[in-house]
Amino acid sequence: MGRFFPYADTADIVRNFRRAENQSATTPPSYSTWRAVLIQYVNALAKGIDLSRIALSEPVVAIDLARKVATMPRREVAFSEHLTSAMPFPGSCWR
Repeated sequence: MGRFFPYADTADIVRNFRRAENQSATTPPSYSTWRAVLIQYVNALAKGIDLSRIALSEPVVAIDLARKVATMPRREVAFSEHLTSAMPFPGSCWR
């Protein structure tokens, strides 16, 4: 089984080398692009959920899977089947 190499036009390759703002699949997105993606991600997670059940800026210090309870510094929250975290990676994904 061979590898797949997409067609590459020589003129496109040269133009890509000369362009100052190279936007390729490996180019990190700008902050505004990353923020827009993050907002859409959070909105997709929140779709169909009662907003009073969403805890913002509250760290979860323990999760008891047997009791299905998430413990936070000031309260415990019971969950049925799913507990979703939208915690970002430490630091930044793209620097």
